[in-house]
Amino acid sequence: TTADTLALKYYAIKTMQKLEGFHLSDKNPEPLVDVWLKRLEFVRDNSILAQKDSLYLSALLSMSDRYSKNHVNADILFKLAQEFIKSGNRYNPFLGDEFKWDLKKSLEYCNEAIDNYPLSDGAQNCKTLLPGLTNTTLELITRYAQPENTPSLGLLKYRNTSKVYFKLISIDPKEDRTLRQKYQNDVLVDKYNEKQTTASWELEIIDDGDR
Repeated sequence: TTADTLALKYYAIKTMQKLEGFHLSDKNPEPLVDVWLKRLEFVRDNSILAQKDSLYLSALLSMSDRYSKNHVNADILFKLAQEFIKSGNRYNPFLGDEFKWDLKKSLEYCNEAIDNYPLSDGAQNCKTLLPGLTNTTLELITRYAQPENTPSLGLLKYRNTSKVYFKLISIDPKEDRTLRQKYQNDVLVDKYNEKQTTASWELEIIDDGDR
């Protein structure tokens, strides 16, 4: 029942609070911060408050300031980096600049953890986030077929690049379907590159550093 579910969550929070109290006077703050982070995330995930994400973020920032001189701060920075990745992936340039710089902020937190606490678990966890923040990504969405002698529109999505190279080839649709079914990724590109080029150009695009 709902009452049972709420009771279980209540006792889970109380248990974590008791664990925090148990570790409060530890010389090593790692166990305390570990429980603290788990409780904050549990409360955020089960909260119905509209401002739960901002409260969670504020708590993480406060903890990071408190433990900035200790390697355990790397665990907090990792959580902050994860949080800004989530919000950064919500950025939509057609809706304004909200969340625009959050991926860059995530990268800054990762680099802070890796540079200042290189041997910590938090730094190692941050390293796993780096490829998604620094690798070049490119996606071009177009129609599969386009009427002859008409403009072809496309949507270009990209990260961490400032130039895109285009090349048009002539290929029979049946052959194209066969290649797509048989090959993928770089092998498919190599097969396309074997075809005669009908046009090629390059395009400078805006890369303002927002990742």
